[in-house]
Amino acid sequence: MGDSGKAKPVHRTAISIDVFESADSQALKDFLERRRRILSPLSRNSPLSAQHSSGGRPLSGPIFTWTVFAGNGRSIASSAELFSNEISAERSAITTMASVDDIDVLRVRAHSAPMHAWAMNVDGVPRLIALRYFTTVRLRDRNAASVLAALHDGMVVPPGDGPPHQRMPPPLSPRRITDDLLAEVAGPLKVRGEGRPIRPILRSYISQPVRSRIRTDRDGS
Repeated sequence: MGDSGKAKPVHRTAISIDVFESADSQALKDFLERRRRILSPLSRNSPLSAQHSSGGRPLSGPIFTWTVFAGNGRSIASSAELFSNEISAERSAITTMASVDDIDVLRVRAHSAPMHAWAMNVDGVPRLIALRYFTTVRLRDRNAASVLAALHDGMVVPPGDGPPHQRMPPPLSPRRITDDLLAEVAGPLKVRGEGRPIRPILRSYISQPVRSRIRTDRDGS
């Protein structure tokens, strides 16, 4: 979780506001590289671009992001955006949760294994990215479904050692990961042995080789 020390205990689905104390931190560089790998196929196929609040200026610390946690305390997604302060990060998390039913899930496919990832957009802007690439389409789709379910019943956890607290509109009803929810993010697959395929509703993007440069994320955002 950035450089903020030990992960805070999470006992329900939650959004954690995280902070990187320095733009030179290895944790931030790893975040930017993952972000570049997932979002670069999207930028080549559409005008979509993730934003960061530095307005195109070189990144400097502290830098904030947010992370989605499942009810078992496992991190399952992170924001695609970078923020210069906690308030902006929190506002992005809250508005994303409020827009969960309008989220577009975009599938990303790399040329080498593990090759399956996803990004989630709101109004054409990437708001969430997968924490990693997955070995199978099924694992990728289930992870995306878990994130959507968590966004329906989460709370914002600020940085620091204070206890989690609610700072958002009344939460939406809890949403279990059902076959119907998987159908919203899945490609053509069959569920639990049923004979009918699920209708694909997503766009897919195949990544091309891109030079690995952290600067690409900062300049291309």
